[in-house]
Amino acid sequence: MLLAAVNALQIAPASALAPGAYVSVAAGGSHTCGVLATGGVQCWGRNNYGQLGNNSTTDSATPVAVNGLTTATSVSAGNFHSCAVLIGGGGERKTLRLVAQHADVWHSFGSVGTLTRKSAILDEHCAVVGRDPNQIERSAAVTTTPAEIAEPLVAAGATLFTIGVNGPDYDLSLAREWIAWRDARG
Repeated sequence: MLLAAVNALQIAPASALAPGAYVSVAAGGSHTCGVLATGGVQCWGRNNYGQLGNNSTTDSATPVAVNGLTTATSVSAGNFHSCAVLIGGGGERKTLRLVAQHADVWHSFGSVGTLTRKSAILDEHCAVVGRDPNQIERSAAVTTTPAEIAEPLVAAGATLFTIGVNGPDYDLSLAREWIAWRDARG
């Protein structure tokens, strides 16, 4: 009986699967995601690991919108996860043009000055393709405390900060500092 219930969760209503509703679809272990012609993404099925992308772990037999995705062109799904394309890099003629056309998030590499300069170039590419540059979240890796770098990164347009940790000890103290900084900003 449980297997039947899981399989039923993967089946979206016929209206959601009408011809042309999705430009691509990916099936995971017990959930499915589809990219809409608008660039949005919807997922349905099991959500015990948050694989539907709607900030919950509640299963859904009907499609739910994935938060924050508006320009997806493809999606993939595994047993317990779903992925959309994140474009990282700073090639000024090709990569940033592709970011302007397709990305929801752009990850910059380098200094605050590099982020500022390449963000301006990305904004120019957005103007050429007719896209609001504010639709693209700017991401930067951080290796120092927020007191040292947060405000300059925010001024340069970064809104997403990534922190790398390595084992076997996995020191999360820097992540704690960034979370405290984020929470203090409101």
